[in-house]
Amino acid sequence: MRAGHDVLLSLKLWSLGILAVRGGFNTCEASLQLDSQTQDCSISETVPFSGSMFQQMAGKVNSTEACAALCAGAALQGCEAFIFCKPDETSHEVGLSVDFCMLLHAVREVPDDRSPFPGRCSSGRACASDCRDLDSQLSRIFPDADASLTSSCSELIGHQPGNCWSSWNDGKREEEATDPDIRLVQALCPESCRSCSSAAIRGLSVGGRSHATVAAAELARRTELVPATPQCTVEQGVVYEDVAGYLFKWRAVLNADICASLCSSSTDCLAFTFYAADHAEFSKFDCVLHNSTAATSGRRSNSCCISGQACAARCRNQNLYVSLLMQTSGLSYITNCEEYVVSLLFAQNVSACQHLSDPEPTEGLCSLSCYARMPGNSTDDTYPTLPPSTTPTSTSTLRPPGVGQATTTTPGSTTTSVTPRPGVAQTSVGYTLWPRRPSCALVISLVFLMTG
Repeated sequence: MRAGHDVLLSLKLWSLGILAVRGGFNTCEASLQLDSQTQDCSISETVPFSGSMFQQMAGKVNSTEACAALCAGAALQGCEAFIFCKPDETSHEVGLSVDFCMLLHAVREVPDDRSPFPGRCSSGRACASDCRDLDSQLSRIFPDADASLTSSCSELIGHQPGNCWSSWNDGKREEEATDPDIRLVQALCPESCRSCSSAAIRGLSVGGRSHATVAAAELARRTELVPATPQCTVEQGVVYEDVAGYLFKWRAVLNADICASLCSSSTDCLAFTFYAADHAEFSKFDCVLHNSTAATSGRRSNSCCISGQACAARCRNQNLYVSLLMQTSGLSYITNCEEYVVSLLFAQNVSACQHLSDPEPTEGLCSLSCYARMPGNSTDDTYPTLPPSTTPTSTSTLRPPGVGQATTTTPGSTTTSVTPRPGVAQTSVGYTLWPRRPSCALVISLVFLMTG
């Protein structure tokens, strides 16, 4: 567990603008050193690119700014660029009768104008959207909602924070839920949903704060370019063992990549071993964290295991694992890291993962979403706290299925039981703007998935 003075020191380093590599953010930091060329984040009156259709909305938003925000909000789902076309008195002649917003992925630059309606369209990349609330768009997106709630983002979120992580598909039957899982309120109300990022820290040329989803998507792209060094390479068929003990054991972990993330997020973890098969006192899917160099020096070949040092972790969101944890905890409507992190920030009434009561597991499992919200040089909590009437009064922590009591050992001591650090938490925020119902899809328990 991170000591109090370590947290204060970390906050002090960030307030001074020092980019300290800590926790699960090592490759997040490293990714910023590569491919530093910034994107063109301006709005164009032509369409200088082509791409595949990601989503289209007719008559839902009425401005280029709003269309850009929808793309920014869906950046982690794959939106790279947008096209917004607005009709005029002659548009019916070319088949354009309502405002039209198109979201694109697999985008590539082209030398000519690819506008579907020449002279009536504007376009841009996802990073063209400034991170600010667009109050006027709510009533257009949700015409049947209570007018008092859609009058402004602050009113809507103040009444029900859960709208920030509710998605396009919530409440739909399985056969209807074929559209991308877009969180419309988070896209149009990023300030109220605590989903802004410091552009200077992220290396994006937005000219202010960008959407956290845009920053996270850019970090994900750059992370894939970070080369693995010999020291930071995952070793297949290798087990690390220290006869004196180990730091911590997670149970029911899906793979070595997640195990590495859990190690990297702990300030005390130096190395890890993931058990792909039973071996000695450890079971399949155990993730053992080590805090001594004796563990790595005691490495030996064994097909049971995959091992590595903390720096082998990648800056990623472990969406599948988080989704499975949510399903086994009765929170199946939270399906990925972005939804989980936003819900957790509201549950504990903070603006960044580092301010959570126990940040390490969340920072490890959801590195992209957490790093994108890390305060910049001159900001701390940049969003107002919720008023007492809407602040959740309690949260209940959940632990990964099959964890039970975690085991920790120290040199010269006997095995003791300790309470596991929570990997996930739930908040009772009540109903959201859309009716909630469990997905009709088959929910497979995490333990069954891993042992079947």
